[in-house]
Amino acid sequence: MNDQQEQLNTYRRQVDELLDRRRTTQARQLLGRALEQFPDDHELLLSAGWMEYYDDDMTHAAQVCETVLKGNPVSARGRYLMAAIYEARDDLQSAEDTYASLLRDYPDNIGYMADFALLLLRTVQHERARVIAEHAISLDPNHRGAQRAILQCALLSGDNRRVDTMMAQLVESDPDAVSTALTLSLVLQERGDVDEALRVAQKLLSMQPDNEHIVEAVIDLTHETHWSMYPLRRINDYYAATVGMGLIGLALIAMPQNTPSKKLIGAGLVLFTLYAWVWPPVYKYLVKR
Repeated sequence: MNDQQEQLNTYRRQVDELLDRRRTTQARQLLGRALEQFPDDHELLLSAGWMEYYDDDMTHAAQVCETVLKGNPVSARGRYLMAAIYEARDDLQSAEDTYASLLRDYPDNIGYMADFALLLLRTVQHERARVIAEHAISLDPNHRGAQRAILQCALLSGDNRRVDTMMAQLVESDPDAVSTALTLSLVLQERGDVDEALRVAQKLLSMQPDNEHIVEAVIDLTHETHWSMYPLRRINDYYAATVGMGLIGLALIAMPQNTPSKKLIGAGLVLFTLYAWVWPPVYKYLVKR
């Protein structure tokens, strides 16, 4: 191996190590020097594309990726980056097609399987995602991507035992995976399944009782699932929604021609508005204490 090739390999390895740790500022500086010496190296260019992707600059990431794919249309790393860019742009059909193409060429790649399964969950192809995730985990039970895919499938199917098992495995093998599991809890909350979201968050809290983010999530979910909050659980933005109720209630009370029953309805709307605005923060304060 000549000195130039050795230097190129060193650049590639160092850049990838920085990107793995998401140190994009340092990676950008190192890539600048590397690309001055090796401006046409596809691996360095793709690393630049991943750097832009991690910095959430999908326009530049796509430009770099498209440049590489023009010169090497079958580049697996380039197609994989393109799939990630499609998904980030919510072009889920293009992402699905790209992952499917990669798996036709690399049918045993567990990382592609795991990411494809997670994408399929976004497109509500739950059974297809489960089959792919199960195959991935059967090939390597310790693969973190496969574990995350199985975890999400289990959450969506309500398989609580599998959820607990996979969360424990993920946290044991990768402490950073707690943030992934916490994100899943928030996804469940956004879907309206707050009871299951609370159960997942409480399980995480038992694993990491000093994690402030998990503590805050448990407090929020405990607050949201309390019986006194039930009338507001189906109203996404109850502050905005109840403004109209309150104004209608005041109008019904203020109109002298209204009957006592209409004024009573107006009083009820005003009281509900006060409850919606006052009780949630009061109860959350009490829970935190």
